[in-house]
Amino acid sequence: MPGRIAQCPDCGTTRLVIRRTRDPIDRCESGFLAWWRRKTGATLYHCIFCRLQFYRRLPLASAPAQYDDIRAADSPPLPREL
Repeated sequence: MPGRIAQCPDCGTTRLVIRRTRDPIDRCESGFLAWWRRKTGATLYHCIFCRLQFYRRLPLASAPAQYDDIRAADSPPLPREL
């Protein structure tokens, strides 16, 4: 059963970028389903690791909540107002 967020079909990562137009240099998923998704208005995603472009109707994954805790711990404290 496919997930509820967009994943790269090659490497499986969820670290994707939304593109407006296809990049002629990077490869693009091919086949009937890829053609059908493109024609029906699916979102164009680009994998930052394997550089594959593909269309999906699934939403982009947001950053996990655990990263918010890490950023908060690493950031310096805010100055207090006098």
